[in-house]
Amino acid sequence: MGFLIRTEKPKAGNKYYIRKANGGYSNAIKGYPTDKDCDVLSNCVGYSYGRFNEIGGYGYCKYLAPVNAERFMLYKGSCKSGNEPKPGACMVWQKGNTLSCNDGAGHVAIVEKVISKTEVYTSESGYGGKAFWNQTRKKGADGRWGCGSGYKFLGFIYNPAVNEETIKNNVNIKNNETNKNNAVKNTSNTSALKIKKGDIVKIAANATYYNGQAIPGWVKSKNWIVKSISNDRVVIDKAADGTNSINSPVNLKFLIVVNNTKTAGFKPYNVKVTASCLNKRKGAGTNFAKIGSITNYGTFTIVSESKGTGAALWGKLKDKDGWIALDFTKNIG
Repeated sequence: MGFLIRTEKPKAGNKYYIRKANGGYSNAIKGYPTDKDCDVLSNCVGYSYGRFNEIGGYGYCKYLAPVNAERFMLYKGSCKSGNEPKPGACMVWQKGNTLSCNDGAGHVAIVEKVISKTEVYTSESGYGGKAFWNQTRKKGADGRWGCGSGYKFLGFIYNPAVNEETIKNNVNIKNNETNKNNAVKNTSNTSALKIKKGDIVKIAANATYYNGQAIPGWVKSKNWIVKSISNDRVVIDKAADGTNSINSPVNLKFLIVVNNTKTAGFKPYNVKVTASCLNKRKGAGTNFAKIGSITNYGTFTIVSESKGTGAALWGKLKDKDGWIALDFTKNIG
């Protein structure tokens, strides 16, 4: 039977995400900023190490090691690896040209759902960033699965707890710690788990308008901004690139979130840019136009966050000054 997909941050008391010194199973370092419930978060290593073993339910951390992310492949032990995405696998990226970590420590994430051979739904964490998030990642022509140009994708480490039956029938997308009444329904295209007004969405290839009429190919080729939602009826209006407006209803099941912006209750924070040249873009993703660049390693205020193409997480700059990839910044509070 399929494992349960994680769509929420691990709750207090989950030992896979707590250091041994504090009664847990993990010997990963503390995350930064350290999560109050799970002290190895925020950190991609602490999260992926714990999640990989949590899927197996071993009662301790049996596989992998809490080394720097880009070195996971060197410590995969008896686990097999490859380039084909599979549920439960650990995705591994190298940052920079070496594995010394002097030019970056890389990134790791867990595959929760395989949408296709070139698209997956992941769970992740980030040092100096967020304790937990989900993301849809595409392989892309560059083969980097959604990470920036400074990253090199090294492959998937396959989870021994996930057998061929699991891979064939991985359709249960309930959260590990959410009861049945709150379970997220599976759809034919694993549509976005929670779509809200203002999100940027793409339309599935087999989609029709809400009334059953065909959707033109040019409409499906663009990303759209959600105008309103009523049950499974979602009205999309303006194109994300600002070129068109259609004000048309589409069934929720045909939509997949491209950028899921988080602003409600968001507490602004400051970051210091760590890249010698960091582009500012019109929206959250490399698919948006470049509107400038930062070349002085400066400090900036982030007023909202969003998932998007080309980085694990994007941040909106204060005073409508565009978006930057938070992969190339350090959170300084």
